[in-house]
Amino acid sequence: MSGITDQGQMRPGFRSPPHSREAEESVIGAVLLSEEAVNEVMDRIHPPDFYVPAHQAIFEAMRELFDANQPIDAVTVSEALRRRGELEKVGGVAYLTRLVDIVPSTSNILYYSGIVEEHAKRRELIRAGASVTDVAFDIDRYLAARGDARIKTWGDWVEHARFRQDQSRAGAENWAAFSPDGKWVVFSAADSGQPEVFVAPFPAPTRRFRISADGGTQARWRRDGKEIFYVAPDRMLMSAQIETDASGVTVKGYEPLFELQHPYGAYHAFDLTPDGQRFLVNTLVINPGRRGVVASLRSTSEGSGPSAARRPR
Repeated sequence: MSGITDQGQMRPGFRSPPHSREAEESVIGAVLLSEEAVNEVMDRIHPPDFYVPAHQAIFEAMRELFDANQPIDAVTVSEALRRRGELEKVGGVAYLTRLVDIVPSTSNILYYSGIVEEHAKRRELIRAGASVTDVAFDIDRYLAARGDARIKTWGDWVEHARFRQDQSRAGAENWAAFSPDGKWVVFSAADSGQPEVFVAPFPAPTRRFRISADGGTQARWRRDGKEIFYVAPDRMLMSAQIETDASGVTVKGYEPLFELQHPYGAYHAFDLTPDGQRFLVNTLVINPGRRGVVASLRSTSEGSGPSAARRPR
C-alpha cells in the first residue's frame, strides 16, 4: 500500500521504534464499529500516539468528528478524510473497510488502546534519551548560551533543551481545566510550535479562542470565571481578564503578576485560591535539589509588579 500508510523499507540493522500495528488497527476498527468504543478512547489516546502515519491521519479525522458531535463510522470518516485530501493517502475506503472487518472484538477496546498508549510512551522515552545525547554533543551552543542570565549551569542548559523539545511538539494539548460553571475548558496547545492557552466551549468544542498573548501553559480559572492565570515562556505568571458570552471569549486585558523562581516556567506547577489573590508555586516539579514551595500574595496596588513572596521551610 502506498502513501502515508507505510513506514518505508527498513535499513539493515535498523530497530523499529516500539509499536503494534495490530493494536492500532484494532483501535481504529473498534471506533468505526462502536459508539461505546469512541467514548472509551477519545480522552485516552491521541493521534500522535499512533506509529503508522495512516492511522494518525484516520484518528485525527475521527477526533474532528467527535469534537463536532458527529457520528463516527466508515462513511463519515472517509468523507472527513476526503475533505482533508487524505483519503487516498491512507489507503482509501478499502482500507477503512478492512479495518472494520479485522477487529477481533470491540469489547476489548481498552486493552487495544492500552497497548497503543504503552508503545507511545516507550517511543517518547527513546526521543527523550536522544535529546539528552544531542545536548551532550552540543557543548558549543551551551557555551554560547552562557550569556543568557537564566542559564548558569550545565543542568540549566539540559532543562532548557528539554523545554524547547517540549515546545516543538506541535498539536499537543494538556493542562486542561473546566471553568467554574462547567461551560468552558481552558487548555494549552502547541499547534504553532509554541504552547498557547486556549478556551473552548464544553461539551462541543467547535471553536477555540486564544487567550495567551505570546505563549503560555498551566492555565487556571478564577472563581467567577472572569480571569485566567497562566505561565508565560519568560516565566512570568500572567493574568488574562476575559468575558464569555454566546459568541465566544474575549480577552479584555493582561496583567503580569510575578516572576517564577525556576529558569523555565513550563516546569512549574502552581495553584491559587478561588479569589485569585494567593498563589503557591511548586519549584520541586523538575529539580528536587531546589528548595520548596513559594507562597505569594497578589499585589493590591495599581498595575502589575511582583508581590512579596515567602518560601515555607
